[in-house]
Amino acid sequence: SSRKQVVMFGLEDAGKTTLLYRLKLDWKDIKFAMKNLKKEDDAGYHYEELSTAPLGDYGIWDIPGSDEMVPMWPMFYRYITVSAVLFVVHGSQIKPEKLTDVGRVVGRLLNEDELRTAAFVLIINYDADEPPLENIKNIEDSLKVKVLKERYPRFTSVSMNCADVSETSAQWKQVLVFIEHQVSRALK
Repeated sequence: SSRKQVVMFGLEDAGKTTLLYRLKLDWKDIKFAMKNLKKEDDAGYHYEELSTAPLGDYGIWDIPGSDEMVPMWPMFYRYITVSAVLFVVHGSQIKPEKLTDVGRVVGRLLNEDELRTAAFVLIINYDADEPPLENIKNIEDSLKVKVLKERYPRFTSVSMNCADVSETSAQWKQVLVFIEHQVSRALK
């Protein structure tokens, strides 16, 4: 089968690039490396190819969430067939007023024609070893995760420490199983 394409969106500093390179390189000190990556040295978007059961071969597009890049997001899904959208929110750092913007963007992406069959995974990224459950619940409530799950069977949410995830971690396996299930449903 052909390589599945996954796009990863989220506002700036949500943890997208950290997640991508933790998965690709299993880079133990990723937070230090990301802090020292100068914005002007960063090409913008990143793409890596991975191969992990149960999804098989897939590529992840890490798309910047800067104010300048958000309007350009459609360019990344209008010209490739997208199997899944990962939307990363930094649960420890996001300001309540930004959650309104995130909610609007998530709603828009869920209703884009080109993404209507794509699995959609909201990833709530947290810093600590133990997720701040109250903070995660507040984010889920603000973004109406329960309503989105009812309205869109292809939508789910997970919380994970993007700086500590790996291709074999339980949270990432959960994401891959969900995507594979949605890809199989879309083909029927």
